[in-house]
Amino acid sequence: MNNKYISNKLSNIFSPNYEEILVKLTECEYDKALEDLTKLLRNDPKNEIALRYRGEINYLMKKYNESINDLNNLLKIKPNDAWA
Repeated sequence: MNNKYISNKLSNIFSPNYEEILVKLTECEYDKALEDLTKLLRNDPKNEIALRYRGEINYLMKKYNESINDLNNLLKIKPNDAWA
């Protein structure tokens, strides 16, 4: 096992999971969901799902510049993403 593998496993243990984030989203707890998605993106900046949801939440919170930044980052990773 290398250090990157161990680091990824540890970050997954301490990162919120998608189910928790979706619950917060459906309960309109946008600040909490945004915080969790930001934690995920610190560990995995190219996480397509986290970028998509964070972009959507920023849009819902009228943080348009942040939303555009997330969606532009998503397009850099996945240029043909129809959602972005």
